Amino acid sequence: MTSAAFPLLWRELRLNTTKMLLATYIVGPTVYLALFSVAFEASIGTIAYKGLNVGYINYLVPGIMAIQVFQIFTRALSVVRLDNVTGFFITIMTTRAKTRDYIMSKLLTFFLITTVQVLYIITIGWVLTRYVPTLSGVLLMLMSIYAGISLWFSLGFISGIFVKSEITRDILMTVVTLPLMFASTAYYPLNNAPAWLAIVSQLNPLSHISNTVRDAYFGMAPSFIEICLLITLSGVLVMLLSRLIKRMATK
Repeated sequence: MTSAAFPLLWRELRLNTTKMLLATYIVGPTVYLALFSVAFEASIGTIAYKGLNVGYINYLVPGIMAIQVFQIFTRALSVVRLDNVTGFFITIMTTRAKTRDYIMSKLLTFFLITTVQVLYIITIGWVLTRYVPTLSGVLLMLMSIYAGISLWFSLGFISGIFVKSEITRDILMTVVTLPLMFASTAYYPLNNAPAWLAIVSQLNPLSHISNTVRDAYFGMAPSFIEICLLITLSGVLVMLLSRLIKRMATK
């Protein structure tokens, strides 16, 4: 990043930390854990997870972290679409700031906000269950989460470049987010799910983020294959985004 990136980073922090957004960052996870998961745990009790019997609240805590990461897709899509249609993105290309500064300022903002959210969700989980992951577990969780942020941010950024209208944006966000959320292991295990749903889940990056974060949360070593898959997908999408930006800059 160049020195010109700092004003962009400040802009992103201000745009993403309005009072309304700060409220959503806190209220969403709190409602899921304090109401939704408490009610479900009272109904279904414990869940078997890789040899452990865990309460539904503890099962859901890592899933909520993964959902917060997934929501970066819609936030990146909306902000980049707005920057594109208002001409801000093109303006950046004509200044001394590099396009990578523009990208990195957004990515760093999401890293910072999501890190705070993760710590908050861990705290809520501790208040409700008195369980807290180890420091090494938290670090492994953050590794998976940062890979997931890069993945969903890149997908959202690429989508935001091509989506022009608000109607198309809303349809795309609905069509993508709902199926991916419910065809994942974020909210519930899919061990006994129908074969077609299990296949969809295995193809869903959100499941792999949920699984690796949940493994680390419970003190297990995340699957090497799933970690490599997340890092590879993130790397490919970031490279694809970089090439797309370079092509736009030369037009």
